[in-house]
Amino acid sequence: MVQSVDFEPGHDDGTGIIVGADSGIYRWSPDVSNSIDPVWLKGAKPLGGDDSGSADVSTNGRVLAVSSGRRITVFDADSERKRAILIAQRGGDKVTLSSDGRWLASMSWQGAGLRVWDLRDPSAFIDLLSQEPSVNAAFSPDSRMLVMSTGSQYLAVAVGNWKSVWCIPREGAGTLPGRMAFSPDGRILAVNHDRDIVRLLDPGSGDHYCELRPPRTGTVTAIAFAPDGIRLAVATERRDVHLWNLQVLRSRLEEMELNWHQ
Repeated sequence: MVQSVDFEPGHDDGTGIIVGADSGIYRWSPDVSNSIDPVWLKGAKPLGGDDSGSADVSTNGRVLAVSSGRRITVFDADSERKRAILIAQRGGDKVTLSSDGRWLASMSWQGAGLRVWDLRDPSAFIDLLSQEPSVNAAFSPDSRMLVMSTGSQYLAVAVGNWKSVWCIPREGAGTLPGRMAFSPDGRILAVNHDRDIVRLLDPGSGDHYCELRPPRTGTVTAIAFAPDGIRLAVATERRDVHLWNLQVLRSRLEEMELNWHQ
């Protein structure tokens, strides 16, 4: 079963895809000359181990990280030369890279918090929120901020010195960590405040601009901005995907003199 799929930066024609499956992680360059018929995984190259896991590519397209169990393999994205092999914390099951490819974070599920490496010296790492069993995280587009989520809070820290920038509580989520996504320009952070309500935040302060309530409630499982930042997609456990046009939303807020970035 395919668990995740992600397009690589710099492949505007859709020919660079990283696929996470039960049998491992694959780098795939499909023949897209026939855009109608499915081409499956013909010719896909395995990366890392043969266990299921996750992968991420830095936004600058230079670094590829593959997680297989607790083993994380870091590659030069172009040459696929191995740069480092890292060991995640207990429960580490997903990875995320900063946009500039310098920082790598290992997130956990029913384990021990978050582990972060500076890939200039991968022998050293820092553990954050190690008392928390499950943590999600995302780097800001400028790679200067790391936002972490647990069942009870969102916490933003400055990358490098790891000092707290802001912290906001979550409600009604139990131990389930929240999802989050930065807009491409880094001016909006979308988070699920509780299990089924999404808030748009000011990443610098944690103040919230507005609250989005899907027409049919369900635990939020994924949040993503379109590349142009105009639309926001929110997926739920009900297999719904809700789309908001943020330009329209801002126009309505302007009518009430409530627009953000003023």
